[in-house]
Amino acid sequence: MSLGITLLYPLQNYVPYDQVNIYRKIGGSKDLLDPYRLSSPRGVCVLEDGSVLVADTNRSRVAAYRIPQGAKRYQYVCEVDMASPFGIAKDRTDSSLIFVSSLTENSIKAVKLQYGKVSGESKLEITRILQAQDGLLEPRGLAVDINGRFLYVACKNGVHKICLTTDTVESTVKGPDEIHSAPWGVAIIQDKCLVSYPRDKAVVLYSQGSTSPGEMVSVPGLRLPQGLGEDGEYFLVADYQAECFFVLTLEGKSYKFNAKHTRPTAITAARGHLFVADDKNDRVMILRK
Repeated sequence: MSLGITLLYPLQNYVPYDQVNIYRKIGGSKDLLDPYRLSSPRGVCVLEDGSVLVADTNRSRVAAYRIPQGAKRYQYVCEVDMASPFGIAKDRTDSSLIFVSSLTENSIKAVKLQYGKVSGESKLEITRILQAQDGLLEPRGLAVDINGRFLYVACKNGVHKICLTTDTVESTVKGPDEIHSAPWGVAIIQDKCLVSYPRDKAVVLYSQGSTSPGEMVSVPGLRLPQGLGEDGEYFLVADYQAECFFVLTLEGKSYKFNAKHTRPTAITAARGHLFVADDKNDRVMILRK
């Protein structure tokens, strides 16, 4: 099937590896008191200034990391407490604002990163809580549309389209007849929305603004798709069970990149790199493309 998109650059920009080479990483520390340590990261995003925000689920926080100029390692900046943070999505209109889903509180929280003039003054602050008139049920993956007007949320009862100016659910879509489970990840390219359904071992493509069930996308080797992302004109799929991630391209073609001995839960692309949350090793891998 055709995804209805145009490629901006050749797929060869991705390193054709059988086993990913980790360029840098965040997390992996065994020290229980180390703020650098992650525990079951489920969401990751990168702001325009290069700051990396991680939904550190088991530590009940959203943490910010940054790599100083000339340094080789990401450093911890600050954090904000949150119950069961899960999906993360960048706002399209404010480069320092993100949306984070709280799985157990059935809400979405807008979080702003503010850098201080001196070390120790930076902070993450919750500026707004979206509950969409109590319409959210166990929200997971998030994605903001290209105009920054709507937030798409994968919930236990379907994929909700939330208006960011009114905090109301505009519409809800459910999967095709072949889908019998709850959605997990969401990613948007142009007017297309890709949603993962782990228990059905499937990803489904929807058209924004439509309430139709969507179309199944064939991805050979897909086993347990969780977090989704996008890289320009490519969809990215983190497969938890297959220990890999997929790149979906024009006409529904898929390319598999192995990441053995990992459990990928979330994926995003920024600044010429891929950022992959790894639940098995409690880290975020930074991979060169």
